[in-house]
Amino acid sequence: MPKASKKQQRKAEDFKKVKLKVGKKKAPPSNATDTSFTSKSIVLAEQSITVDKSSELTNSRNLTLKDLLSQLRHYSTPIRKDA
Repeated sequence: MPKASKKQQRKAEDFKKVKLKVGKKKAPPSNATDTSFTSKSIVLAEQSITVDKSSELTNSRNLTLKDLLSQLRHYSTPIRKDA
């Protein structure tokens, strides 16, 4: 008979009802998804099309020295070559 009582104890553990305490918050369910998140702001540089480059030295493609130097560090080989 002891085997049957052990099986019942195991089944009772699976479906044990949690007693709620007065003044305590309800525990979140086991399958609850954490929806809290943080985001970083995206800072966009001004577009090169709208910038007036008439006072600066530019090449035939209307790129300044600063633009060309930034392209020298580019990961793509053809862009580095064009700079």
